[in-house]
Amino acid sequence: MHPLIHAFLVLLVLTSALPAAAGTAPAPTGPKSAQSWYLRAAKAGDPLAQYLLATRYERGLGVEADAAQAVEWYRAAAQQGQLEAQFKLGVMRAKGRGIARDYAAARRWFRLCATEGMIEAQYNLGLMIDQGLGEPRRAEEAAEWYRAAAEAGLAAAQRRLGRLYELGDGVHRDYAQAFFWYEMASRQGDQEANAARDRLTGDMSKRDQEAASEQIATRLRESRVPAFPQSPAGKK
Repeated sequence: MHPLIHAFLVLLVLTSALPAAAGTAPAPTGPKSAQSWYLRAAKAGDPLAQYLLATRYERGLGVEADAAQAVEWYRAAAQQGQLEAQFKLGVMRAKGRGIARDYAAARRWFRLCATEGMIEAQYNLGLMIDQGLGEPRRAEEAAEWYRAAAEAGLAAAQRRLGRLYELGDGVHRDYAQAFFWYEMASRQGDQEANAARDRLTGDMSKRDQEAASEQIATRLRESRVPAFPQSPAGKK
């Protein structure tokens, strides 16, 4: 599409949420006006516009909510490599929103995004593998994807990785590791992790507790997992 149209779309996204300055007339960028620009650019093949148009259909912004239309525009953008659209298409497939539920297809989209480093996709893929959705369960692979998201700071992944270590499921049982990951998630306000950590403490030897404490101190010094990282839009 023409670069000027693309630039306008970006400007529209950036300015639509900003209030008008005092004493000035608001810019003509209401929902219907924005919708017409998104639709025009999307039909011209711009993947960003296609993704933004899909989100409007999904949420009912400026148009009547239409999950099927959202899927179609997510797919158009996803087929052009738009990462967020690929992820959303995986979500729609997993939930059966606007399209038939297909766990195998959802996993393919999540895997595509996960290999590109998208934290939420890494977690979702790990969760689907852990729960055996779409394919037989493989705890070892689930642990690998949980770990990728956990290392990046996603609390839900940290909690679930801690659970695998506590049970020895897909990884060797290691209470110190379990405590460590529960603690990392707890530091972000994850109440389930907080309860799991407190429960686990009663089953840990003094040696395990010392090992966990040392690992936490070392990790925080290295800042590989910040004490309070900025949480991405994670899933429970």
